[in-house]
Amino acid sequence: MLAWLQSVIIFNEKTRLLLEGFHDGKISVKVSLDLVTFNAILFLLDMIKKTIFIIVVGLLLSFEVSAQNIQYKVLWRGDSVGYIDAKKLDSLDFKVFTIKSKVGFWFFGKKIIESRYVSVYADGQLMESSTTHRRDGKLKEKTNVRWVDNQYEVVVNEKLKEPISYPITQSIAQIYFDKPSPDPLFSERYGIFLPLNFTDDFSFQIEKPDGRNNTYTFGNEYCNLVEVDNLWAKLYFVRLNDTSTDF
Repeated sequence: MLAWLQSVIIFNEKTRLLLEGFHDGKISVKVSLDLVTFNAILFLLDMIKKTIFIIVVGLLLSFEVSAQNIQYKVLWRGDSVGYIDAKKLDSLDFKVFTIKSKVGFWFFGKKIIESRYVSVYADGQLMESSTTHRRDGKLKEKTNVRWVDNQYEVVVNEKLKEPISYPITQSIAQIYFDKPSPDPLFSERYGIFLPLNFTDDFSFQIEKPDGRNNTYTFGNEYCNLVEVDNLWAKLYFVRLNDTSTDF
């Protein structure tokens, strides 16, 4: 039985239900509606607080998912200053990516930066995403993206942006697990597409809105190293481990 239920994601168009739980720090999921009372299906992703889903169980009693978890340590000037925890839940026609990070270091005083990503894909297309970025506990950035009426509604810091009228098939949250194609990559954080340039078969760079580049290096199917070039510091994300589980 689940130690506790962390999130529920409903695809109202496809009548899909995903239950994600954690036990002792490791994913422990059994997706089976006959094991969960209807009252348990009242949780929504805490990252998407303003989204209201219509919960439809239908005839779908159970389905299997596979789970992957990759962890990174964050280095600054050779010291470990934080972590990144990346998860991917995968079924036949949907994928859910969650990225959580926390970094703390001294730069004219102690700085603590936290971020969260949740991105939901169905049949290879981004359906919804939500990101938050906090500095010293204060919310600095928040972006929500949702596929509605054949276009994306993009809200950045409570401001509605120009809609995107074509499907998004690759984004930042994916690339810790899946090497992207050379096409522009969508940023859930900025709500725009970013230029992507492959430097060789294993590395590529993403140009951020400020003109600086982040470099991603792959090996053994996953992203092993990320070099983040910020105005205030250069950080390195170094992969520690990865785990895969089928349910």
